[in-house]
Amino acid sequence: LSQIFENWPILKHPNAYVLIHEDYTRLKLSAQELTLENWKTFFANIIAVRPPKKEDNNAQALIELIQSDDSTEDSKIVLQLKLLPDLLAPKTRIRTKKIQWKPSIPECKDSIIMSTTLIADITKIQENRRKVAIDLGITLQPFIIAVGSLQDISDFFVAVDNILYKVPSILKAIDLCFKIFQVFDVKYPIESAHIWLLFQRILYTSESSSDNISPTIMETISDIMTFQDRNTLSICYCYHDTCRRSFNSFYSYKKHFFSNHFGFDKTRISHNRNSENDFYSDCTELESLNCPNLKSSDKINQSLELKFPFYELEIFSIEAFQSVVLYPQQILK
Repeated sequence: LSQIFENWPILKHPNAYVLIHEDYTRLKLSAQELTLENWKTFFANIIAVRPPKKEDNNAQALIELIQSDDSTEDSKIVLQLKLLPDLLAPKTRIRTKKIQWKPSIPECKDSIIMSTTLIADITKIQENRRKVAIDLGITLQPFIIAVGSLQDISDFFVAVDNILYKVPSILKAIDLCFKIFQVFDVKYPIESAHIWLLFQRILYTSESSSDNISPTIMETISDIMTFQDRNTLSICYCYHDTCRRSFNSFYSYKKHFFSNHFGFDKTRISHNRNSENDFYSDCTELESLNCPNLKSSDKINQSLELKFPFYELEIFSIEAFQSVVLYPQQILK
């Protein structure tokens, strides 16, 4: 990335981020814009499907600040951004030429956003981030810097190597940072790649064949896609064998369907996500199961409308689940 900026000096201008936005639009990478409404929906869904642990004091402290009437809108989003790694901790173990390393939650947060009360400390933050990257043998990727108290943040910057782009809000900072990754085709920070992939898939509805999505994030995306607000619920019925249980949401029905009838241990996947081989086996066995709620394997294999084969772990998604499961209305006919 630093070489790109050397080859194109115009990008070093403080207002050059406008060119990055224009290139992003020209590349037609995603028509979805990041708005306050989209962010609020995204964060509400994350909290719903991945609630913070009561014993996590750091997460609980952040939530108290988020809920405080004294926090500005921008400050709340900064706090929400800092909370995400507590809800979705990094799982990847990384090997570099210098070290074998598993990023911690604080390291994940720092790779997304750094905070300071003094604008004069920004240069020091950049230097420290660069030193950390060198010590670990990784590349320093773009990140956000917020200036001010946690409840009243006044300035926002996106740091790209030695370059600083000042933007008017935290959402603009997230948006610019994301678009820099896309336009210049650079990898997300190793420490927080799973968080940025979540932004990409949910906030920007963008997919790529090169996406390296972990089972943790696949499951989170699936749960978010199936989550329904309790004010707009529809009833789902399970007709597996003699089961006649009803559920107030497709989300609840899906969890029951997996755990009770397919032996798909939801607890194991949610709380012990290191069992990737077991997760793969659970998915691959689905096509051979004999269940009234499951279409035949022939239909699964032959269906032209199946964009996401259900039994392939790499692209496991709720669309696939819906495509192989008969809806209650179909069963009742």
